[in-house]
Amino acid sequence: MEFSAFQIANFFLAALIYALLGRFLMSLLFEPQSEARIWRVLVISTNPVVKAVRVLTPHLVPINLVVLFAILWALLARIGLFMALTAAAPRPGAGA
Repeated sequence: MEFSAFQIANFFLAALIYALLGRFLMSLLFEPQSEARIWRVLVISTNPVVKAVRVLTPHLVPINLVVLFAILWALLARIGLFMALTAAAPRPGAGA
């Protein structure tokens, strides 16, 4: 059960990182008010995370840099999840 919970959380964080990376790369091609559907989907799906990171960063920081910080935070969360799971995993030969 713990392994499947890890896989679900890991998958969600990986998808979030890829969506944020897509948003950053697409921001280089599209204007912020563009009506392109892929751009709108990426903005709508990643806005909650970007807004949460925006609270932690100064308002002088441009939005594209906030998106990069959001990628960093999601990557650190994914690494932390892996480290927590490996620390909680039973060791071979322990307790027998």
